[in-house]
Amino acid sequence: MKRAAFGLLCLFILFPAAVFAQSSITSFGPTSFYSFEFEQNATIHGVDLFGDFYGAPDSDNIFLSTQLVVSGPAGTFTEDISGGFRQINTLNDTIFMAIPDSTLLVEGTYSVSVIAHDDTGDRLIGPVYYDVIARPVQQNPLLSIPENVFAQATSAAGANVTFFVSGTSFVDPAPVVTCDHNSGDLFHIGETIVHCTATDSFGSASGSFPVFVLDTDGPTVTVPADIVTGNPVVTFTATATDVIDGSVTVHCNPESGDTFDLGTTVVQCIAYDSQGNAGFGSFNVTVSNGPVLTLPANITAEATSASGAAVSFTVTATDNATVVCTPPSGSTFALGTTTVNCTATASTGSTSGSFTVTVVDTTPPALTLPGPITAEATGPSGAAVTFTVSATDLVDGSRPVTCDHASGSTFALGTTTVQCTATDTHNNTAHGSFTVTVQDTTPPTIVSITASPSNLWPPNHNMSDVTVTVIATDLVDPAPTSHIVSVSSNQADNENGDGNTTTDWIITGALTLQLRAERDGNSDRIYTITIATTDFSGNTAHGTVTVTVSPTSHGGAQNSAPAVGRSHAVRP
Repeated sequence: MKRAAFGLLCLFILFPAAVFAQSSITSFGPTSFYSFEFEQNATIHGVDLFGDFYGAPDSDNIFLSTQLVVSGPAGTFTEDISGGFRQINTLNDTIFMAIPDSTLLVEGTYSVSVIAHDDTGDRLIGPVYYDVIARPVQQNPLLSIPENVFAQATSAAGANVTFFVSGTSFVDPAPVVTCDHNSGDLFHIGETIVHCTATDSFGSASGSFPVFVLDTDGPTVTVPADIVTGNPVVTFTATATDVIDGSVTVHCNPESGDTFDLGTTVVQCIAYDSQGNAGFGSFNVTVSNGPVLTLPANITAEATSASGAAVSFTVTATDNATVVCTPPSGSTFALGTTTVNCTATASTGSTSGSFTVTVVDTTPPALTLPGPITAEATGPSGAAVTFTVSATDLVDGSRPVTCDHASGSTFALGTTTVQCTATDTHNNTAHGSFTVTVQDTTPPTIVSITASPSNLWPPNHNMSDVTVTVIATDLVDPAPTSHIVSVSSNQADNENGDGNTTTDWIITGALTLQLRAERDGNSDRIYTITIATTDFSGNTAHGTVTVTVSPTSHGGAQNSAPAVGRSHAVRP
C-alpha cells in the first residue's frame, strides 16, 4: 500500500494535470466478426484503463490488475487481457483482447467493459460493443414465381390477371425483379408464358410460368317471373347473355306458345356459349280455372267486453289473388254468430267463401268480497255485522250479489261462513265466501258486593261466618258466576295482645268464609275480601268488600262462632 501511495505521489509531481483525467474508452476495433470464425482479436484504446492494485502499470502488473467482462446472447464471460501498454509520460493506454470463442457461436451484439482493480476498489470502464454476424453467401439471387396462374375470362378480350413474384439476394438488400408481363395486365384467352428475371450485384436468376385465361362460365339465362293464367296457351320470353359471346340462343321446354295442362308446370330453359358452357333457368306456369280460397274453420272467441271481442284470422288464395273479407280480420265481433264473407280475385277469375265467428260469454262475474271479519258480541244472540260485497262482469258490468247471510244480520257467537253468488245475463255464476267471527271479550259488570255481617264485635277471638252477596251483569252471559279469590287484613295475625291466634280467616265456599273477631289492641281491624266474577266466555271482573272489627258498628255485629281449624285460605 505504501508503494501504491508513492506511485501516486510521483505521478502527481510529474503530471499534475493528468491526475484529474477520467477513465474512458476512446476507441475499439474491429466492431464486427463473422460467426464460427474463431481466434479473433480486438484492440481497446483509452485513458487510464489499467488498475494499480499491484503497483504502477508495467509489463507485469497490467495482467494482474486489469480484466475484461464480455456480455451478450451467448452469456457473460470474465476474461484476462492478452496484452497492452501505456504511453510514456501519459495515461493513454492500449489493451489487446482475444474475442471469446463462445460469443462467435451465437450471432448478436456483445458489450465489452474494462475492470481496473485499484487499491481503493474496482473501476468499471465502458462498455463498447461488437457484433457477431453471419458471413454473406456469394451466389445468384433466388427468384420466386408461381407454378401457374388460372383466371376466368371477363370479356372476349380475356381478363386482367394479377400474380406475385419476388426475389431474395444474398449480397444486396433485395434484387430487382422484372417480368415481360406485369401483374394486372390484360391476358388473352388461352395460354401466355410470363418470363421474369431477378438481378443483384452478384448475378441474376430467370424463370417463367404460364397464365391460363379460361372461359368456363355458362351464359346467364333470364326467365320471366312465375306465370298464373286462365289461358292454357302461354307465351313468354327468355334470354341469355354470355360475357364472351354476348347474346346467345335459349331453348325452353315446354316452349313459348305451347298449350299447358291445368295446374302448375315447371319450364326449364338452357343456353350454350361457343365453348359449350351451359347456363340454366326455370320458372312456373300455372293454368287455373280460378283461385283456390283457403278459409279457417269456424271460430269461437270469448267476449272481452259488452261490444264482443276482436278476432283475427288468416285467409289465403292461389293464383296470386287479392283476398278481401267482410268483416276484415281484427274487427270487433258482437256477441253471437257473424258470417265472414271472403272473395279472392285474380287474372284467372274469382272465388268466394265464408266462415263464421261466434263470440260467446262463458266468463262469470268477478266477485269482490271482504276478508275475514271479527266482531264483538253485543248480546246473548251475538252481534249485528255489516259488510259490503260487489261483482263486475266483462259483458254486463256491475251485477247484484246474493249472500246467504245479509249484511246487517245478527251473527251468533263463533265463526260463520257467508256464501255469496253473482250471476250475469248469460247465466254464468261466480261463487265466493268469507267468514264472520263473533267473539265475547267483554268482562261482566259487578254492580254491588255486600258482606253479611259487615262488622264483627266483640273481639272474642272466635271465628264468625260471613256470607258475600254479589250482583253482576254481562252482555252475553245472563248468569255470570262469582267466587272469593282472596282475603287480606290490615293487621297481622298475632300482634299486641290480640290473642295470639292463627289463622284469622277461612274460605268455606264460593261466597262464604269465616273471619276471626279480634283486633290489634284498640285499633280497628279491616278484612278485605277480593271477589272474581266470570262469564261463560272466561272474561273475569274483580271487586272487593270489607268486614270490620270495630266497636263503632257494635249494634250490627253478630256473635262469632267458636274457632275451628286455623289455616290460611285463598280461593283461586
